[in-house]
Amino acid sequence: MSATSPTWLQEVAASHPDLIPPLLALIENLDSQANTLETLPFVAPEGESHSRRIHKIARDLAKAQLEFAAVAKDHEVVVKGKEGKAGYSYTYADLADVLEAVRPALNKHGISVLQPLAYDKKEKEAVVTTILMHKSGQWIRSEFRFPSHTLDIQNMGSLYTYMRRYSLTAMLAVCAREDDDDGEAHKDAARRNVEERRERQQEKQERQAEDVQNSKQFGEFWKLAKGIFATEPEVWNWFQREGLEYQTANDYGKAINRLKKQGEGAKESRPTAAPPAKEPAPTDESAEESKQRQAAQQSWAILATTTKGLTKEEASWWAGQHHGWVYSPEEGRPSARATPIANIRAARAALVKVDEAGVEAIKQAYAEHLEDLRLANEAGQNVPTDEAV
Repeated sequence: MSATSPTWLQEVAASHPDLIPPLLALIENLDSQANTLETLPFVAPEGESHSRRIHKIARDLAKAQLEFAAVAKDHEVVVKGKEGKAGYSYTYADLADVLEAVRPALNKHGISVLQPLAYDKKEKEAVVTTILMHKSGQWIRSEFRFPSHTLDIQNMGSLYTYMRRYSLTAMLAVCAREDDDDGEAHKDAARRNVEERRERQQEKQERQAEDVQNSKQFGEFWKLAKGIFATEPEVWNWFQREGLEYQTANDYGKAINRLKKQGEGAKESRPTAAPPAKEPAPTDESAEESKQRQAAQQSWAILATTTKGLTKEEASWWAGQHHGWVYSPEEGRPSARATPIANIRAARAALVKVDEAGVEAIKQAYAEHLEDLRLANEAGQNVPTDEAV
């Protein structure tokens, strides 16, 4: 018994020397049990993410991570474009590529991987649990859930493979070369989503314009309007003066009621101060071509004025500058009426892709154009319209 032993132990040793040997044996046994407990596996309660101790698996996992091979993107997917549009391609690393890169180093340091699969019927979620197990019995696990309302074996197999790959790469902190956490893939996907939304919006507006063209109200309005107005521009000017829309069949129904109230005698005539300038001779169009032209003009008007917020003058000037719209002396600007249908559609397809900043740029450019006209006229150059620009 040493001098540093507790006082109570010294007193026990002095009065009961026979108790010292079994007491020392008990202490030695407790130390041995503590060392044994250190190496025993620990079964954690459900929901725990790691064993009671993780210092050994943490140490060996850190060593393994230094030895992981690079995960290469060896697989390419080519996606064809729709309706003549340019396609795109991307590369990726599959689950086998990831396992091939990390398994040798993990096994070398006594770490194995398990990924049991499950399906939560109540929550309708696919479940992948990724478990890293160490030879000491220590472990770390992570659960990945993803909504899935189908039990089709092929779709579920693809989903589980996807989940296993992402769960494993996340736990091991690895990614494919040039992957950047799939940042580029997300950017590509975002760009594709924008393009697809634009296409869907364009298709929706075209269907809306076609539905309007085929409506009873549209036909009745134009039949009535031809007996009142001398030219088509007068019709659009009338819509503007009356504060009426012309996007839906219901809008044309309101326009019919307004015209009937104004009476058949309200026919607008052309200005008599000067004879109207001669327009380009209209081409012979079939009934079907005429219908397509009206649909294209209607779709253009909805997109330019309602969706993008441009005035008719701003939109037609931009179309004339960039898409070959033909100048109409009667309207004093490029006009869809005198422009080939293909050019109208080309302008519309281009305008769909113009964002808010682009719209502001069009407005600014048109304002500068008007200022240039004003300065030219003041300088005596007599530039009255867009025709000279």
